[in-house]
Amino acid sequence: MVDSKLLEYVKICLSRQIPLEKIKQDLLKEGWLDADIDKAINLANNPQDYLPVPKEPEIKNKSPKIFFILLGVSIVILIILGVLLFIILSPTKISDNALSQGTSTILKESKEVKFNLNEEEHSLILNSMSADSASITIQPELINIILNMGEIQKFDLDSDGTYDLLIELNNITSGKADIYIKKISEVICTENWNCTEWDECADAIQTRVCNDLNNCEVEENKPVQTQECQVVFSRVTNCRADIDCFINKSQNCTLANITYNFTVDLTPLVGWVQNHNYYYEIKGFENDNCMLYNKILNVNGSYTEAQRQSLLEGGKNETEINQSEQESNDALSTAIGKESICRYPTDELVEMLEGMKVGDFSGSSEDVHTYNCTGSLYESVLVNITYICVGNLTNCSVS
Repeated sequence: MVDSKLLEYVKICLSRQIPLEKIKQDLLKEGWLDADIDKAINLANNPQDYLPVPKEPEIKNKSPKIFFILLGVSIVILIILGVLLFIILSPTKISDNALSQGTSTILKESKEVKFNLNEEEHSLILNSMSADSASITIQPELINIILNMGEIQKFDLDSDGTYDLLIELNNITSGKADIYIKKISEVICTENWNCTEWDECADAIQTRVCNDLNNCEVEENKPVQTQECQVVFSRVTNCRADIDCFINKSQNCTLANITYNFTVDLTPLVGWVQNHNYYYEIKGFENDNCMLYNKILNVNGSYTEAQRQSLLEGGKNETEINQSEQESNDALSTAIGKESICRYPTDELVEMLEGMKVGDFSGSSEDVHTYNCTGSLYESVLVNITYICVGNLTNCSVS
């Protein structure tokens, strides 16, 4: 005999056009035997093959009233069983109020929960799960997601630029998933990141700053702000005559060069104005100090008009004054081509260059030793004169 409950369930499923394979798989999961399931399916499809041969009713020995009572009771029982079976097998539906407030639903694999959103019925189906994640499909949009434990995901089901559904995986226990679902209305903010240029490579790391122009307060698509790098020592930035460029490079001891012109006014000392043309180059680190190379490209000077007048009043003539001026320039020319390297802590190098930018060449002969300066430049008369001026005459100016 085929169990009446099993048979009724199969009939209901077939009336809903559920595939036989799914019917059979669902019943197997619920513990029904394979043979009983096959009999029920065959009986539901071919009821005439299993109808017993009716016997002639012995009406004369039975009361018609009892017969109809039993028949009525049987029909009622079948209807009740069908309703109960329908309720048991039908998917859970979340009410509109519960969805708006947010509610949790417990699902087994292959089970679903229905809800209404934007005047359309939707389903959330639990496809499968592991110890800490669940595979979920949202229909009719066919959105497939993997939700990790404690993870929240938001969805724009009607593609209007506003999130209208939130789903969170609360827990997985005893082969069931606890899923939180809530109706929301949250405008989608599109991140718009703007990043500065990469800084110079320092200690094998480059950095930059990225800001979201739309201020979305999320960082799902934020670009990386640090990356590994390698200092390329053969790459030198040519700052030409731009002292600000050179100062900027000196802050990280980045390879750079500059050709710089400046004038030293030695009027308070000898009534003399001296023009310099130097080549500077940052050559990188040595024992944590930044190496600054410099070379004299040209240097010359001339007497001020006041000094020439003073010399004339002292008995010199123009020829003698011009000859003296030429002799001084001849002496200065011996410094052309002189070069040296000094080794500065980066902050002191920046400070020195900032001073040079505004015409402050203050210093002393001790700086040569302090900054471990080496090379032929610091043996020249030119440097000694400059330091004497700066060190002893406070009104000696540079332009």
